Amino acid sequence: MKTDKTEILSDCLTPVEIKNKDFKKSVWGYSPHEVIPFLDSVAKTWERVQKHEKVLLEEIRILNAELTGWKNREAQIGEIEAKARGDAEKTRQEGQKEAEKIIFQAREQARQLREKVEAWLEQIFAAVDNTEKMRQAFLGSLKGTLDQHYALLNTENDGTSLTLRLTELLQEAKAQPTPPVNQ
Repeated sequence: MKTDKTEILSDCLTPVEIKNKDFKKSVWGYSPHEVIPFLDSVAKTWERVQKHEKVLLEEIRILNAELTGWKNREAQIGEIEAKARGDAEKTRQEGQKEAEKIIFQAREQARQLREKVEAWLEQIFAAVDNTEKMRQAFLGSLKGTLDQHYALLNTENDGTSLTLRLTELLQEAKAQPTPPVNQ
């Protein structure tokens, strides 16, 4: 027997109906002195059952309301969780994009810096090469100058003085005939 949740089953039969129930009298019937106290006892018990049933039904109603509230909260929490997961995924994707952008910029800056360093090193190498060439030229010039001074020093060591040698060169120059001047 299926009933409405709010229907009180014990209301179908009240304690008053139990107490006031009249039975037909028969020759072989029950003794009214036994039936009446028994029916009074049943009526009192039934009254307690009705009160207890009402209390239990009220508790069921309250619990059902709480259960509905909890189910609503559970649904809200599920929605919040789904939204949080979506937001987290969106944030993760945005973070991934930002990270890729930063990595790209860092690589680009590194490439530009490498190009600048390579150009600077080329200039340094060219300057070093130029300096080396100048050093070689200077050393060659210095060597030539030193060789000339050494030759002059050796000339004096022959016993011939520099003054004497210059005098000889001047005399040789005078002894040579001068070419006629065309007038």
